Amino acid sequence: MALFIAGKAFFFSMVFVVPMIFHAWWIVLAYYMLTNLINGVVLSTVFQLAHCVEEADFPMPNEANTMETHWAVHQIETTVDFARRSRVPLIPVGLDGAYQAWPRTSPFMLP
Repeated sequence: MALFIAGKAFFFSMVFVVPMIFHAWWIVLAYYMLTNLINGVVLSTVFQLAHCVEEADFPMPNEANTMETHWAVHQIETTVDFARRSRVPLIPVGLDGAYQAWPRTSPFMLP
């Protein structure tokens, strides 16, 4: 618990206290909100692309309210890899399906 509180205190001081030494409080707050807005839009767009497209399957549970496939198969069926041949350095973002099935494997090691 002490490590958790220390981490929160460090984050708060680095994000708010230190910048407020050099800038007005409202500028720090405005930039914090702006960066969170931009990060939220970018991340939600990227990760929605892997799930909310026509190519993704949406299997339904059977009468017993269970899925007929293993969870790893379900992850692969419901996720679409959208940037497999991208030349952008963020290639692992496009390999979302395989990364969800094997989360401890480095995205750079996936095919």
